[in-house]
Amino acid sequence: MGKEIKIVGKKPFIKGKDLVLTIDLKLQRICEDLLKDKRGVIIAMNPKDGEIYAMVSKPSFDPNIFCREIDKNEWSKLVNDNNQPFLNRTIAGLYSPGSIFKIIPATAALEEHLLNLKDLFLCHGTYWYSTWNYNCWKKEGHGSLNIVDGTTYSCDIFYYQTGLLVKVKKMSNYAKKFGFGSKTLIDLDGEKEGLVPTEEWKRAKTGIHWFPGNTIQMSIGQGYLLATPLQMLNSYNVIINNGIAYKPHVVKFLGNMEV
Repeated sequence: MGKEIKIVGKKPFIKGKDLVLTIDLKLQRICEDLLKDKRGVIIAMNPKDGEIYAMVSKPSFDPNIFCREIDKNEWSKLVNDNNQPFLNRTIAGLYSPGSIFKIIPATAALEEHLLNLKDLFLCHGTYWYSTWNYNCWKKEGHGSLNIVDGTTYSCDIFYYQTGLLVKVKKMSNYAKKFGFGSKTLIDLDGEKEGLVPTEEWKRAKTGIHWFPGNTIQMSIGQGYLLATPLQMLNSYNVIINNGIAYKPHVVKFLGNMEV
């Protein structure tokens, strides 16, 4: 009933290992304030070594409530909350990466010598493939662009054409090289792998073959493609580090050893 009767024994405590995180407290608090009462994710990482300086997922919960006996109603409210406060969206939330993904077909096209800096695609605002039309985010279009301009202005129609040139097999292979579809192996539990679709995957999953329209959607990070925010961030480290992505981590020191 919670009433203390007697002390049955005493054992001196044994000091555990010191745990030093990579988190910058000042930056973490700023990010927490920026997302207050909002739904979203903020991650700040050093691309040169994978150290996480800030990582915020909202909505969340106050972990201090578990330092005491939690009320049954309070627990039920947390568990049944549609906002999923227990979900760490940074590593377990799966989303369409959108234009972040455009570096994949761009890299594939350049590496496979399917495009060079002089090649141009035309954007009039609407792109027709067979009897289907696909729009650019800029209604009036971007005009004539090479791969540098297409990336600078994030032209959807440039990447529709680039994706069709690269094709889904190569695009999927390069996406995996950038870390999409697999865990980053960050030192946290609950990380999701995401999904890089292929022709074989769609056929097995839906019984329907892959259409060019699926390639068009995938080329701008839409369609079946799913990734975590951390995967999206880590994919750009490959560009920053000329092909290398360091393993993201939040543990800097454990005891006297650097992890």
